[in-house]
Amino acid sequence: MSTVPQRCASLGPPHICARLGAIDLEAIYRTHSRRLYLLALRMTGDVAAAEDVLQEAFVQAWMHRDTFRSASTLTTWVHRIAVRCALRYLRDVSRHDRRFARIDGTDAFTVAVRSVVPETDIDLERAIAKLPPRARLAFLLHQVEAYSLQEVAVQMGTALGTVKAQLHRARRLLMEDLTR
Repeated sequence: MSTVPQRCASLGPPHICARLGAIDLEAIYRTHSRRLYLLALRMTGDVAAAEDVLQEAFVQAWMHRDTFRSASTLTTWVHRIAVRCALRYLRDVSRHDRRFARIDGTDAFTVAVRSVVPETDIDLERAIAKLPPRARLAFLLHQVEAYSLQEVAVQMGTALGTVKAQLHRARRLLMEDLTR
């Protein structure tokens, strides 16, 4: 008789599932994928990139499942992995000198946001998507995802003062865009 949870049996060999204990990646995916996809979509501004980031986040969660510590919640752990994957994507895009295209009237973005969060205010989502990349990241991580300013600085790999300036810039640009 096995002590491996039944739901875990489909996730891999029994010795791996036994190490996982109660961690069921499929259940985690079903529970958190919608929110993590929306986070990735907001951070990247691109539907295909958001899907790639989401996939990479869950691959990383699976590959590094043995690093999960019960000191934090599973939700926090998977969320941080997704943020790191999105930031890695953005750094790669920047490193290869491909700049973000502004999302001015793109229907793909609107459709993607509405499919994940139908009740969202599309004007606000579009205004956030129009922000410069670093200002958008600072705003999303601090205001939407509730990271502290210090955590945002660490995630973005920048100084605390820079994060504050980017956050101020984002708020100012959002106010200008939404009052037009």
